[in-house]
This record gives sequence, C-alpha cells and structure tokens, in this order.
Amino acid sequence: MKFVALLSGGKDSVHCMLHCIANGHVPVVIGNLKPPKIDEMDSFMYQTVGHEMIEHIASALNLPLIRQDINGGSVRTDMQYVKTHGDEVEDLLLLLERVLAKYPDVRGVSCGALLSNYQRIRVEGVCDRLGLQSLSYLWQRKQDELLDEMIDTGMEAIAVKVACMGLAPHKHVGKSLSNLRTTLHKLSNQFGAHICGEGGEYESLVLDCPLFRKRIMIDESEIVMHSDDSFAPVGYLRVRAAHLEDKNDSETHLPPPPNWSEIHSAEEMASAQAWATSILAESTHTADAVAQHLSATMNPSIASSVAVPVDPPMSCEPPVATITHSCCVTTSRGGTVCYVAGLSLPPPAGKSADTPTGKSADPNTEEPPVEDRHATSATHTLPALSVEEETAIVLDLLERELDRHGMRACHVMQTHLYLDSMADFARVNGEYKKRFTHSPPARVCVATCLNGRPSKNPAGDTHRRRLLLDCVAWSPTISKTTATTVDGTEGTESGTSCPAPPAPLYLHVQGLSYWAPANIGPYGQSVTDAAHKVMHMAGQIGLDPPTMTLVPTVTRQSLRALQSSVAVMAVGDASLRGVLTAICLVVDSAAVPAARESFERFCKNGSEAAQDNDDWALELLPMVQFVQVTELPRNADVEWHFVTCTASTPDAMGTIPNVLGTATLQSALRYSLSSSHGYLWFDVNETTPLLDLKHALRLSSEALSRVCADADVDVNGDDGEDAVPHAKGDPRYALLRVYATATPTARIIVGKLMDDATSIGMTVSIVPVVWLPNAAGAQCGVYFWL
Repeated sequence: MKFVALLSGGKDSVHCMLHCIANGHVPVVIGNLKPPKIDEMDSFMYQTVGHEMIEHIASALNLPLIRQDINGGSVRTDMQYVKTHGDEVEDLLLLLERVLAKYPDVRGVSCGALLSNYQRIRVEGVCDRLGLQSLSYLWQRKQDELLDEMIDTGMEAIAVKVACMGLAPHKHVGKSLSNLRTTLHKLSNQFGAHICGEGGEYESLVLDCPLFRKRIMIDESEIVMHSDDSFAPVGYLRVRAAHLEDKNDSETHLPPPPNWSEIHSAEEMASAQAWATSILAESTHTADAVAQHLSATMNPSIASSVAVPVDPPMSCEPPVATITHSCCVTTSRGGTVCYVAGLSLPPPAGKSADTPTGKSADPNTEEPPVEDRHATSATHTLPALSVEEETAIVLDLLERELDRHGMRACHVMQTHLYLDSMADFARVNGEYKKRFTHSPPARVCVATCLNGRPSKNPAGDTHRRRLLLDCVAWSPTISKTTATTVDGTEGTESGTSCPAPPAPLYLHVQGLSYWAPANIGPYGQSVTDAAHKVMHMAGQIGLDPPTMTLVPTVTRQSLRALQSSVAVMAVGDASLRGVLTAICLVVDSAAVPAARESFERFCKNGSEAAQDNDDWALELLPMVQFVQVTELPRNADVEWHFVTCTASTPDAMGTIPNVLGTATLQSALRYSLSSSHGYLWFDVNETTPLLDLKHALRLSSEALSRVCADADVDVNGDDGEDAVPHAKGDPRYALLRVYATATPTARIIVGKLMDDATSIGMTVSIVPVVWLPNAAGAQCGVYFWL
C-alpha cells in the first residue's frame, strides 16, 4: 500500500520507514508535526527537537513534505483516548487529513513507536477515524538488537538531546550512536536505561541512512541547556546551518535507493522491496526479525505436518436448549467478576432431537429425556431474522444481564463468540463493534454446529441460529445483586465500593508489526485482570504478523500462533509458565498430532525455556484441551487460546494430575497461588459413570487445601499480601464450560452437569462441537478462586 511516513527526524521513525518498504509498501509523502515558532516543546506524543532539519531529510529522501503546527497540548492522558478538543492528537488528525486531500490513494501511516502504548494507541485511533492502517514494524522489538540493526544497516544518527544520569550535554550531544553504543549498553546494565531512549534518555537526528539519496552535513550548531542538574543535566543541539552533500556509493557499499516518486508498476515495487530487504539483510542482528517467516525460525525436525487418517463426518446436535446463565463472585482481591453464558436464541424447532420445550430423547437407552429446567422468559421461538437483527437481540440480552449485576459492556474482559458459519462473520462483527468501541475485550471466535450439523447453505437458511455468546466481566464495585464471596458469605448490596482494586489493562494493537498479528477490529489481543493477575487472551491463528497472511501447513500455523501468543503474554509480564488453560481448536482431528507435537516442541525448545535452561515447560504446563469445530477465522487449520497468570513464579504455579482419582477419567487441577485463581479440567465419556460434580469439586478443594497448607513462601512477591489464603475457606467455583458432542451419552452427561452446577449457583456454558479428539463425550473446565 502507499503510505505517509510520519517522521520526526529521529532514528525510530526513519528506520520504521525502511521496514515498511521491505514489507512491500510505497512511501509517497512525509508528514511532520512541529512546534510553532520555537526550537522544542514538551510533548507526550511527538519528538520536536531537531525539527528544523526535517526539510533537509525530505530533500535527502526525494519525497514531498507536509507539516502541521502542534497547537494542542496533552489534555487527555489516560490510555483510552477519545476525540478531545485542544489535545495535540487532534493536530495529527489535521495533518493526515491534509495528506489525504492531496494524496487520496494513501492507505497507510508509518509510526516509529517501539514501547509506548500511549503513542501507539493515539496513532492507531486517528488512523481508525480516517480509515487508514498503522504500520508499526518496530513495535516491541528488543532494544539492544534494534540499535545494533540501525547502526549495522548504515544509519548515521547523532544524539541531539540527553536527559539521563550518565549522559552529559557537552560530552554526548552531537556524538553518533555508533560511538555511544557502548555507553548506552553500560547505562542500561547499571541503571536500567532504555538503550533506544524509550524512557526519554536521549533523542536522535538521522544524518544519513540507506534511504537517503544525499547526506546531511551540519555546518553550524550550538548546545542549549535546559537544566544544569548535577545528576542528570538536560541539553539539546540547535542546528543553525546545514547542507546536503552527494553520497559516494562506494563509501557505503550499498545499492542506491530507488526513486520513490517514479515507482508505479508491480515490478518496480518488487525491485524496491528487494532493495530494502537486502539493506536489512546486511545486519547480522535481523535474520529473525526482518522477515519473521516461520520457515526461518521453526525447528527443522517438525517442518512438515503429520499425516493422520481423517475422522468420518459426524452430525453434531445441541445437547440441550441454549439459554442464559450468569453468576457473580465477589473475590478477596476486590471487585466483582461476572460470568454470563449461553447468550443465544433457542435452536429452531425441528433442527435436532431437541424439542421446542428443550427435551432430548435418547432412542438407544431407557434414560429419560434431559429437560431444560432453567428456561427463562428470554427463550423464544426463532423467527426469520437477519444476521444483524439476531446479533442485536443477543447483545441486547447481554447488556440487560450485565445491567442486572451493575455492569456495562465496558466491563467485559473476554468474550467467546461461536458462529454457525464463518460466512456470517462480517455481518455479526458489524453489530458487535457497535457495542464494544474503546478498549474492546479479548475475543475467541470460531464456527461450530449450533443447529445440529455444519451449515451447508448458511445464506439460504434464515431460520437457523447464527451465534452463541459467553463473556466474563469485572467491576470494581460489588454487584447490584447479592453476590457470594469466596468464603461463602453473602456480599453487601448495590453500590458498596471495594478497596480500590486496580483496573484491567487492555491491549489492542492495530498496527502491522513483527510482534503479533494486528487486531483490526473490535477485539484486543488480551485484557489483564490486574486485581487477580490473570490475563484473558484472544485466540491466535497462524498469521504472519507483517503481512497478515496465513502460513502454510498445520505445524507452521501452530508454531506461528504459539509464537504470537507468547509475544502477547510478554507485554503483560506473563509467560507460558503461568498458563492456567490451554485450548487448541482444530477443524480436522488429523491436525491434532501435529498441533500437540508443535506445542511440546515449542515449550521445550522455545525462547523462554532456552533462557531458563531447564525443563520447566513440559513439567508445569497444563493439559491441552483439543476441540474440533467446523471453521476457524481465515480458513485456518488450528487456533490456540490461553488464559495465563501474570508475574508467575515456579513456586506459585502448580498442577495436580488425576485430582479426581479415577483411572477412567482424565483430570487435572491447575492453580496459581499468586493470583488466587485456578482451573479444574476433566473429560467424561461413555466409558465413565455419570460424574457427581459436587463430589469432584470437593476432591479438588481438599487437594487445594493441602497445597495451601504446605506452602511456606511469599508467592505474591512484594505486594504485601498474604501469600496463601489459609483463612478463606474452600475455593469459590464460578464457571463450568462444557465442550459437548452429539452422542446420546454426552447429552445425558451435560444434563447432569447442568443440574449439579446450577444447584450450587455456578454459571454453565454449553458449547456444541463436532468432536473431542481426547474423548467421545464431554470435556469440562471449571474456573475458581481461592
């Protein structure tokens, strides 16, 4: 795509431009924001020091320049920016509007954001308002590797401002970054300074790089002192005169840059892209970071997927009528967690063995039909509705249910959206994004058989059920309804405030980068429940982040999805060692062996394990639930979904295998003492007797009590809280999620589990699926708090 390069003159914005070109994008204009009539101004958004050189940079790049004065200030400084009069972000909007007026075919905006969520959120927000795509190829890059890459690819940049202990204006301002590299690494090791200056330690000015057709030469300059503080003096370089000088290609040993203004054809663009890629390839530090193709980083021993016979097609009928369940739990960490499950219209009459009253008959046994004992006024006959109308009805029901607990859509942290057909995705998404605007929740979206079997003609059947929705929400206050606390006592009434628990942390990255796939839509990569130290993550498929294309083969898709998942975890101080739940969704059970092997190989040979140099991964990770559905987004073969704890240590995490103590029932109990959170996993099939859920929870409670009694370390770190909640009684179980097949036994199992769960106030989420590769029955998972 054609893009406008937002340039400040600093190293990050210029180097991001080079990566944009390497990924096939064409620069057509430079955009710059400058202070009005002064050398420099304080800004949370923009580098302004050295702005007097931007015209020389535009000339060196042989590109037109559009500039905009910064007339606003930092009015709104929180992490959920909305249009605000007088804010400096609106000056960026004005700049890009001027760019579009003159260059209407521009579709992208390059941004040199590296670690700043503040800057990234605002650039992406403005791009969203104008229908543009943010290009942020430096996002979350390792700073030491990135600085080395810039220097090694021929960038000549100088420090034009310093504001850091260990850097002195009269000593370091004007020095090249190649000369300062050793000093910057030393300050990083001693004081934790950011090597690339992300903490404001220094600002830079690019005088030459492979993109420049000419080199910038400074003729006259002076150092201006802001502060002569003895510990961290602040000063910057004011350039009074400079000129451009022709470059001698033999000096740089690099091919000449293409003439961007003359690029028109696909062949010319491919040539320019190859040129930029060859420049980056000159650096020994970017072999993995530049292309980010999984073929260059995956283990060669698992380069191809495993061939396994395909399961025969199976019908898949809803085990029971789908209705609404919800419950709230007031936790010891503060606030209220609310689970809402089964948001859907009821299955249409005659679509399955279920009757309109919610009964399922088993013709092969003498068991009585499973009755829907929990039907509410929300259940109704399914009329001929449009996709948009049905989605609106379901989301209205969600809003009413949240309101009943004193919450709104903005409190939702994660949703599970199950569609009957991916053909409906765009239309469902159109309604969905109207309800979740700023800081949207993380989302898992797949297609499964909501109407008895996979839909063969989704466009022609207007009487089918299109979607099923679950969600988890959090509020800092106690629910309007009476909520049960973790120690079994009743909570207080409406409006009672909790002791200021921290707000959730929303991660919604929309810019293209090498980090993880951009979420260009109404869902984020993750939402971290900061009060409970739990990260709810969106599902990840095998998209190559810089190109947003699906990589080939099951194994490569699985590895790429795992790599993206770990990258998201790292932003929130989480890792694979803190995973509570691991769910792998596939469309063909033949993909399961390859997905399982790639997961084990990734855990054993992945970056975290390599750094720790131990075998923690395979020993401590939970059991993976493999679930077969009908379709995944982008026609992917595999999708990974995790819920993980943040800041977890080996002492805080644990897994109790076979916690239910039976040879015919697979089970495992995964817990985190640092987050007071856990997950009980088990599967039930026709080879096992009907499970008594209350007895299963009792066994897991006893196992957890023994763990808490044996713990004698402060697993919570430095937050001052008690590490082990000895006095809090039994765990509080809140959500039972069941992935259920259409077998007669599964329908009976689900009915029994629903009865047991609702009798103790637990939310029940029933998800009809094609098959469960681990067992021919029902796989179940229970979330709980200590």
